[in-house]
Amino acid sequence: VLEINNDRLDELGIDFSNAGQGFSATFPPPQSGSISPFTIVLDRTLMGSTSNFRANVEALISNKAAEILSKPSVLVLDGRQARIQIGQQIPITKTTDTQISQTKSVDYIPVGIVLNLRPRISEDGSRVTIQVETIISETEERIGASGSGDVELAPIINNRKVQSFVRVANNTPFIIGGLINEKKTENEGGVPILKDLPIFGRLFAVSAEQRVKKEVIVVITPHIITESEDNFSRVVPQDSELFNK
Repeated sequence: VLEINNDRLDELGIDFSNAGQGFSATFPPPQSGSISPFTIVLDRTLMGSTSNFRANVEALISNKAAEILSKPSVLVLDGRQARIQIGQQIPITKTTDTQISQTKSVDYIPVGIVLNLRPRISEDGSRVTIQVETIISETEERIGASGSGDVELAPIINNRKVQSFVRVANNTPFIIGGLINEKKTENEGGVPILKDLPIFGRLFAVSAEQRVKKEVIVVITPHIITESEDNFSRVVPQDSELFNK
């Protein structure tokens, strides 16, 4: 899972102009907000080779234009759903009023990256069809909510969600993108020492607001594991009831 500066996206080395013109690419209908999702298979026609793509990503990371948010992996049976969740639980205080008393409880809302995957292997075992749901959520500021005489703060949570179906050959990576977010940063500067003076320090201080568009790109590579491979029985649960709860 990568986060890349939106103005450096072309440096990935992918020919986005060819996507959708006879290649394995899908562009779902536009969704609300700033999301324009797309799914592109990283075949040789679009970007030369996967090694070139990895080299371009490493160059962006070294130049601080990209960041690896996570590198998860998961093993899932054919036709079953897998869920990968990376992030944290945000506590939210909830107040309940009754005729007798008032009680407070804490609910936790997951924030971060969620990947829901459901693969289906072709009959000849050479291709994989995957239903992918990508959810990116993050908190902004907290807003006040009046209750029980004091002010409790609740976070604003931004959600970005993309659903797609992809059919690729075994060991062929594909990317899901279009999850664009605009982040606001404030930079403060000014004359050293003088800007820290009380009262008059503001005359020597400078603050600037900068807005940067970043795009989250998810790179998924399916690997088909046959039952004849070593240690397969050790990692696959034998009790199917575990999957039906």
